[in-house]
Parts: sequence; C-alpha cells; structure tokens
Amino acid sequence: MRLLILPLILLFAWKSFGQAADIDKQYFPVAYVKLPTNPILNENERTYNVSVISDEDINSFISETAISNDLQIQGFVRDEAAPKVFVKLNLKNFLIDAASFKVEDKLVEEKDDDGNITKSYRIYRYGFKYEIAAEYTIENPFDLEMGNNIARVEPYVSDFFNSKREAFAHYEVNKEDIKENILYNFIEKVSYRVEGLINSTFGYQPYKTNTYLWILDSKKNPLTVRQKAAFEKTIAAMENVTHDMPIEQTRNALKPIVEDFVQMAGQVEGDSRRERKVMYACYYNASVLSYYMDLPEEAIKYAEMIYPLEYGERDAENLREKALDLKEILSVNMVDSRRMEVQIDEKFSEVEVRDSGGFAYLVTAKNDTLIANMNYDDLENVGAEAKVYLPDVNGNLKQNIFDASDLKELVFDENNIYVQKEFISYKNNPRAKSPEKYLVRKEFETDALSLYIFENDEVVFFIDDQEVGFSNRSYKFLMGFKNELKKFTGSCSKVNELIDKNYYKNNPASLRSFIEDVVYCE
Repeated sequence: MRLLILPLILLFAWKSFGQAADIDKQYFPVAYVKLPTNPILNENERTYNVSVISDEDINSFISETAISNDLQIQGFVRDEAAPKVFVKLNLKNFLIDAASFKVEDKLVEEKDDDGNITKSYRIYRYGFKYEIAAEYTIENPFDLEMGNNIARVEPYVSDFFNSKREAFAHYEVNKEDIKENILYNFIEKVSYRVEGLINSTFGYQPYKTNTYLWILDSKKNPLTVRQKAAFEKTIAAMENVTHDMPIEQTRNALKPIVEDFVQMAGQVEGDSRRERKVMYACYYNASVLSYYMDLPEEAIKYAEMIYPLEYGERDAENLREKALDLKEILSVNMVDSRRMEVQIDEKFSEVEVRDSGGFAYLVTAKNDTLIANMNYDDLENVGAEAKVYLPDVNGNLKQNIFDASDLKELVFDENNIYVQKEFISYKNNPRAKSPEKYLVRKEFETDALSLYIFENDEVVFFIDDQEVGFSNRSYKFLMGFKNELKKFTGSCSKVNELIDKNYYKNNPASLRSFIEDVVYCE
C-alpha cells in the first residue's frame, strides 16, 4: 500500500464535500438486439438449415432431430431447400476405455477442536477414461472458413462411496445413465459453441439484462439527492424497455439525465481523491447512458473525460472499447441503433424465450464448464444456490438448481460475476456458527484485500488469500464496527483516523469506499 502524507487542511476538507464520496451500484434494465459481425442485410435472404448426423453408438442415446432443432440462428427462418447458411454437425468416435476402469480410495480423518484425530476411515470412487469427437462446418454466403474438429479425451470420476463393493455396484447399475450424461455434457458444449458462433456471426439476438450507474450514497454530499433523482428518472425511462422499442423514445428521456450528470461533475471543486471519485461517477454514468442510447461517439467522449481524473482509468478504457465496438458494429450493419424488430420463425420461436434472459457460464466444482439459459430476474437470488436452465438429451430446457458448493463460478455478464467463497452468512442464517460455501458477486478485488456482495446487501471481506471471509452482519461487526474495520487497515493510519471519526458506515457503498481508501491508503 502507498501512504500519502496529506496536510492537515485536507482532512478538514474531507469533513465537507470530499468526506461524502460513497458511491453505490444502482441497477437498471436494458434491452437491445445483439448485432452480427457479418450481417446478411437483405432480410428475405436470412435463411438457414441444420444437419446433424452421429455414429450408431451415439444416436441410440440422443436425438439428432432434437439437436438440430436446438441449433437456431435468431432472426432467421429455417429453409431446407436453399439456405444461405448451412450448419453441418457430425458426432463420432464415442469410446469408453474399459481397461482403464479402476476404484481408488481416500483416507478421511475427523478431528476435534484441538486437532486430535477422533475418527478415520476410507472412502472409494471409480473412474475410467473416455473419448468423443465432433466435427462441424458452416457454409455461408461470405465464403468464411467456419469449421472445426472438437475432441475430448478425459477421465471420468464418480462421487465417493463407503466401500469398493458399493462403488462397483453403482457403476453396474448406472453405466448407461453415465454414458448418456457424458454425451449430454459434450453435446451441450458443442451445441452452444456452434450456436454462439452462428449467432454472433449472422444472427440478430434480442437481449435483456441489468447494468448499473454509480450513484452517491452519502447524506452529507450536496449532490446525493440530485443523483438519486437522476437515477429514478433512468429507471422510469428503462423499466419497460424492449429490444424493439424505438430508440428515439429512450434518447429523449435519457439525454437530459446525461446533461445533468455532466453539470454535476462541473460543480465538484477540489482535487482530492474523493472529489475526483464523484467526478468519475458522473462521467461514468454519462458514458453508460450514452452507450445504451446507441450514441457511441458520446460514450467515448465521456469515457475519455475520466482519464485526467486518475481514478477509474481501467473503467474508462473498458467504456471506450465497448463504445468503439458499438460504433463499428452499427456501421457494419448499416443501422444507427440496436433497437429493431426481429423476425421470428414460427416453427422455432426461440427468440421469445430468450428475450427474458441470457446465457450463464458455469464452472462446476468438478471443473466442468456448462452453458445455461438464465433469467436475469433470478440473479437476485444467487447465493446459497443458483437456478438455471439446461437442455436435456432431447434438447428441451429443464430447470436445474445448483447448490453453491457445486459451483466455482457463475458468469452472466460483465456486471454479474459470481464466485464461490466460504464465510458465515448471518443473512442466510443469523444463528450460524460455522462457515459455508456461497456464491458472491465480485465488487472489488486486489491481492491484499477484496470485497464481495452476498444476495445484494451482505458485504464479505477477504484478506490476502485467507479461505474464510468476514461478514459485515456478524455480531462483532454490528457491536464493534470500528475495531473490526481496523483489522483490515494494516499500516494505513489515515484510514484509522477516519474510522475514529465515525466516517464509515456499515453499508455496501461506504464499505466499498473504505476498502478503496485502505488499498490506496487515503
């Protein structure tokens, strides 16, 4: 941590305007159409077909028709006679190596609070090697080379059992289901890879999610009321937005809000880090709103205003890059907005299903990567578990509820990345005595100190690489707030002074300010 020696007069400035600089993420909905990188501009020519063939030992477990029906290009119509885009998928070479089958054991030791072993026993699991492959080609009117071979040669490992006999018996009874699950997981990955490729290249994908603005959450800051009012206007303008809503309606509502944020930035006096933080939030919000008005030049302009502040430069770069990408994709598609009607294939009306959500990428405790459908409304409930929708072997979406202990990571979009962390959640169980594994949203990560949010309002701190985090809802935090905060400050005396002056509050916005002040030692 770097220690900034500030004159005493600056401490007094913190008590006025610079002191009140807590900002919090406030989410609002957005909707638009994800545009293709290689658009077929004539809507009447947006046709496609899919052919799936598989080896005999595979098609006895899966439905080629179901996989074919599941592969869709949004905004296109299926045409088996003369499609402009033709997807060919071949599933082959599924082999389980029977010679590699074996049962392995593991010693388990249970200990008391003093570390003494009170019980020891062995548990058993079986495993074997398998291989499977797929080949796809995508014929298209642009002569793009689109094809690949995907092969998987991996070990399969079961859960643990109490005896070798139980492990052997489980395999004998369930080996056909195991084969089916191996196939399902592989085909799911291949299907989503192919579908993602054909849609990002050619498709028009209605999309809806949540994004956020940085809004002041400090009662003493003179701009707080004004910023919160601007956010309420944003919600009013965007809460019923759809991908086919005219963009002018949104622009007319949001442009005055952007102007208001820019004016607020101009009213900030001083050059302390806290004051620059308020200016950063104003320009960040102006850039984000311009981006969702499909005004990339404006979004770039406000993003670049962040650079001189020497605060949030990485965010500024991300905003600028996104706006440049938007400018390019609008130009390629010869449109001035991502809002538009998307034609629906009456036979395969998948567009209507996915308009209410998106894809989530899951990394399981076994390091499998799954791609699931997920409703963005369900993000609020991610914590002890996560609800997603996965296709079965017949291609039908079925609800799956994963316990947090079964997932290492869940990524919905850049604003919603959840990781598995271990801590005592007093929100989930006020009488909890021991830590459990939960999914928490990334908020602020460094090598020294990190902050996560559990179910929107419980804050969890992690020091260095400690395995168990600290909740702001613990009895110690509630009753000894100052002392608990000082456990995280290290050698930063300036932050300790602010703690003694009751500067920080026990809420997400203030605690984020606290962790930033510790890391930058201000």
